[in-house]
Amino acid sequence: GLTRLVELSDAPSVRLDLGNPADLEPEALALREGLVGEATILLDEVGDVREHPWRAAGLEAWRPSIADAVDETAPRLQEAATRLEAATEALAPDLGIDGVACSGDELDGIREAGALFAESPAPPPALLESRQGPADRERVEAWIATLRRVAAHRDALLPTWSERLLDLDLEGLRAALVRSRNTFWPLSWLRGRAPKRTLADVAQGGRLPRGTDLVETLDRAIAWRGEEADLAAAAEPATALLGPRWRGRDTDALGLEADLAWIDRWRGLRARLRSRAAPDAEAFDARWLELAEGGRETFAVGTDAGRRRAEFDEAHARFDAARAEAERAFQLEPHLAWGAPDQPNRTA
Repeated sequence: GLTRLVELSDAPSVRLDLGNPADLEPEALALREGLVGEATILLDEVGDVREHPWRAAGLEAWRPSIADAVDETAPRLQEAATRLEAATEALAPDLGIDGVACSGDELDGIREAGALFAESPAPPPALLESRQGPADRERVEAWIATLRRVAAHRDALLPTWSERLLDLDLEGLRAALVRSRNTFWPLSWLRGRAPKRTLADVAQGGRLPRGTDLVETLDRAIAWRGEEADLAAAAEPATALLGPRWRGRDTDALGLEADLAWIDRWRGLRARLRSRAAPDAEAFDARWLELAEGGRETFAVGTDAGRRRAEFDEAHARFDAARAEAERAFQLEPHLAWGAPDQPNRTA
């Protein structure tokens, strides 16, 4: 009774809509008992369906054409798997890893790593090797934000004003203009003449632009000068971290953002593949630093490593295509057919 139910709690089950047994006529009950008996015999022959080779298939019934599909699909899948295994083992040493019996996640990581290094921007080594990765990233992001604000101030002011505007006593000029605004005419005109004359000297063409709020202009110029001071103060730590990438206000902010994004991918892939380090983690880390700096040349078209990477990418794509073909042909449930993405030996 109960003991048997506990034993069967983990067994495969199928919901059958048999209706109320009390409503069955003796003949119908006998028929169903016969069907259950036949099913029992078949299940004994099939064995545990959880271990059956066709457990992943969603086909409702067997058809002769299925055997033909197996004959066509299985050899292509096996050939693709064999090619991918060979290509993986050939490319893996270029990445400092062992390429035997890789999981699906690891195969995807190898493909992504090859693409990553082939487009390496050779980011600053100090940023790559930093032991304070998140903190240094925040510093670089702050410098990028400052560079963008400086660029915005320059774009807004330089069409109308000379950069000599920043050499003026901006706070004093602003205070004088505010005082002139807060008094009556003609005193307001007299008080505004001197600061306006000073500003006209640094305006493009030597004339004050019409329709411009000079107080707002000075507010932006004061902010600009403050941002320039921040860039000057950042020169030493930024040069130490970014090397020649740092050129003060002329630093390429977009380039730094691309470096950060590339380093994020590099760190993520390194973490994914580090368990496969060969011959050891130290050699793996050293290899990944080398590739971060020179991966573009290492995997360039025409090089041996570039050829191995191309062969791996082609084999990976063929294997994915063969799996997709099998999934369509037999309505396969991917998790049951191929195992979990992190399960070793995806090509087995």
